[in-house]
Amino acid sequence: MLNDEQVKELVRKELEIKSRALAVFPKVREVIQKFDQKVFNKRLETALKEVDPNIRVHCEHNSFDIKYCAWEFEDRSITVDHGAYYVKNDSVYIVAMCVQSGYDDKQNAFDDDRRIMAKNMLANMDRIAGQINESIVSIDYDLHHIDDYRKRYNELMAAIKDHNDFISYTVRQYFDLEVKTRW
Repeated sequence: MLNDEQVKELVRKELEIKSRALAVFPKVREVIQKFDQKVFNKRLETALKEVDPNIRVHCEHNSFDIKYCAWEFEDRSITVDHGAYYVKNDSVYIVAMCVQSGYDDKQNAFDDDRRIMAKNMLANMDRIAGQINESIVSIDYDLHHIDDYRKRYNELMAAIKDHNDFISYTVRQYFDLEVKTRW
């Protein structure tokens, strides 16, 4: 079992991965703009890997995505006396789109001839960058308030136990009044 400082270190590693992903966005934008209206092929991934070797391009079925992946052991884990623990999310989307959307052309990564639609990809990147920034701010805030959250959690669990203990088991079951703490 990890102590609080070790768990915080794992969370900080995940925040670091998100921050490193955000740092490559400007260079990825440049590469995508250079490939605008060019037929999609392996050259895009090769150019993106020159920006950062942790970038992966995936295009399968109707999905197209570009991810920043932390593959190095040190980047995505901590070592403790009894083993290693890994971050829960070791990759961050930079682009996540459809190859062809039947609902909205702005969601298309490519046109009908499989040519890269940079405008759509850049708009998608802007949306994702905003989400990553919000996530970083939120997680950082939560990390600094973990003691308050733990106190609130313990109070809620005590209130749930009091509620469940107050009503007889039979009545709780028939009237569906039991508050469950694990689903």
